[in-house]
Amino acid sequence: MRCLICLAVLFAAAAPVRADLSELRVAFINELTGPVASLGRVCTHGVETAVRAHAPSNSIGGIPVKIMMGDARDDPAATVSEFRRLVELGGAQVVATIRSKSALPINPLAER
Repeated sequence: MRCLICLAVLFAAAAPVRADLSELRVAFINELTGPVASLGRVCTHGVETAVRAHAPSNSIGGIPVKIMMGDARDDPAATVSEFRRLVELGGAQVVATIRSKSALPINPLAER
């Protein structure tokens, strides 16, 4: 449920996106493997459900939305690596995560 609420807020905040934006790339860094992967599976399902509910045509305000997944692996170093891959190589403009263990190491990078 928390994932759905977070995604609803994310999509609401992204609604007034820039008109010149050709695609909104949203990265979700989550535990897909490792000791808390079961939590990650539930939250990944929540993200997918929220996207279908709030952006059924995979767009917000006519701008296509691309959801990109990253695996934090319950490891801060892996989270940083995934952040860099998704932002620097994948072009993500928005990055979300559900755990402070993932958010804390990427916060300084996100502020740049």
